[in-house]
Amino acid sequence: MRDFSSRFSHGVIISNPPYGERLSDRRQIEVLYRDYGKMVRSLDNWCAYTLTSVTDFERLFGKKADKKRKLYNGKLECNVFSHLAQPPKRDKVK
Repeated sequence: MRDFSSRFSHGVIISNPPYGERLSDRRQIEVLYRDYGKMVRSLDNWCAYTLTSVTDFERLFGKKADKKRKLYNGKLECNVFSHLAQPPKRDKVK
């Protein structure tokens, strides 16, 4: 993820990163989410949808979500954070 780049100007990222429940500790999660936020913000016209139970995700990610939806992953309360971008412009058909 830290080395991700794309030749495309628009795209969609769907992610379910570790929550720190079973894998990783809190410090590793904080570093991961900050790096993930930097990567997504470097892709100006990309949308990102992230499923996580980390309650301070937006703070760590570095940007408030455009939409947030609560759901459950098993018994674990989670949120899907949607960071939206402008859709690509379509050429007008003559």
